[in-house]
Amino acid sequence: MPTPQLLPMLPMHTITSPSSRLRSSLRLAGLLVGAAVFLTGCNNKEKDENAILKDKNAQLQSEIDTTKGALDGSETSRRALEEENARLRAAADAAAANPGAGSGAGGGPELPKDLPAGVTARAEGNTVIIDVPGDVLFDSGKAVLKTDAKKTLDAVAKSIKNSYPSKRISVEGFTDVDPIKKSKWADNWELAYERARAVGKYLGTKGFSESQFRYVSYGATDPKNSKKESRRVELAIVDAQ
Repeated sequence: MPTPQLLPMLPMHTITSPSSRLRSSLRLAGLLVGAAVFLTGCNNKEKDENAILKDKNAQLQSEIDTTKGALDGSETSRRALEEENARLRAAADAAAANPGAGSGAGGGPELPKDLPAGVTARAEGNTVIIDVPGDVLFDSGKAVLKTDAKKTLDAVAKSIKNSYPSKRISVEGFTDVDPIKKSKWADNWELAYERARAVGKYLGTKGFSESQFRYVSYGATDPKNSKKESRRVELAIVDAQ
């Protein structure tokens, strides 16, 4: 019986069908897309966190600015109250030194004469207060004297020099209650103070000494019957009698 012949072993090859290759390609593409989506999601999350932090930072800065403005206003208010107390004390001391003042005709200080139209005067104890309307002096939101305002102040200066020579004068600025929106001033306190300073500086060119003046801002804290009346500069002559 013949010996059987062994056939040589042939290498085995894996046969891959087109559909298998397609599935592999799709799986690989899916992995790549998933990775891209993951990375995009991470980037978007980081951007969202940055946006949240930026908003929080802006909110904190706004709160800081608001707190600072409130503190500045409180300090200005405190100074104004101190000035008012000093004026009242001076008036009380003057009244004590002149007990007959205000007790009858001729007892109080004499009011100034020859004031220009629109300018009024009143006596509070031994203090004479001359009220100059703000609209006569300044344009809205401004602290630069109008040209016509100088004529008014010339007449006021002449009246004060004739009636109260060498007396101390408190130059006091007032505004209406509308908040500052479209001007360079931080608030009504600052605007009122700068207007008082503008009046005092001009009077200084009319024979008054700078040492005669002090400057006070009341802002919108002492309004009158209307906004127009509230905007004013008052010249308070202390110990006018």
